[in-house]
Amino acid sequence: MAGNKVDWRALWASGDLARFCFVSLGILLHATNETMVATVMPAMVGELAGVQLVGWSLAIYELGAIVAGAAAGRLVSYVALRSNMMVAALLYAAGALICAAAPSMPFFLAGRLVEGLGGGALVSLAFVSVERLFPRNIWPQLFGIMSAIWGVAAFSGPMLGAVMTEFLSWRWAFGVFTVGGAAMALASFIVLDTPEATRPQAGRGTAPPFPYPALACLAIAVVLIAAAGIDIAPLRSSLLLALGLIGLALFFRIDARRPRSRLFPAPLFSWRSPLGS
Repeated sequence: MAGNKVDWRALWASGDLARFCFVSLGILLHATNETMVATVMPAMVGELAGVQLVGWSLAIYELGAIVAGAAAGRLVSYVALRSNMMVAALLYAAGALICAAAPSMPFFLAGRLVEGLGGGALVSLAFVSVERLFPRNIWPQLFGIMSAIWGVAAFSGPMLGAVMTEFLSWRWAFGVFTVGGAAMALASFIVLDTPEATRPQAGRGTAPPFPYPALACLAIAVVLIAAAGIDIAPLRSSLLLALGLIGLALFFRIDARRPRSRLFPAPLFSWRSPLGS
């Protein structure tokens, strides 16, 4: 490969293109699931009842995705990328299965939380995979393709939900993601067979401490902000939103004070850095 030009034939011959397609599948599963739920919601609520909890179906999925997404990038310091990917895919499949078989709305929401944890981790690990498995000079092209997948999901998610609900059942829509997650877990073991994918990022004894306090603060902040947007009441929602924003600010402060185990890069809020801008 010369410069930033990608030799796709060489990438395919080396097996790297197959690995890239595989890790990108995690983004597609997560994003499609995220956009699908709106189209299955009417049929699901009609069967499960619990209309007062409907607002949490997306909020609790995002809660799991945000927390797991933040944690997964750090977990590769302790556990191999392949193992992380397998666990994330199995979590995603288990959550989708719980949703598909849920007898009531609380069970469905529990499945959505588990599904969100797996999906958020898959997305985070996909971006980590690019950094660990592919040459630096082709990162921009690979990141561009991964970003385009979200656009594909914006159309494929609602379409999948509508087709499944119309011709089969809303439960089958989640059944598709159960199969997809299980297949991805199996494929992780087969495809991610390189040394970079089968060993932890940090050597034994050199891994930084895991940021439990920061993650707990992030989870609480996200719950408060999500609760503010459900069953809106001016005073209660304003108070919850304010507390959530304070919690978010506290999270970034805690994260910044632990440079070895921070979850977000230092130049995130700097306009002078490419990342911040």
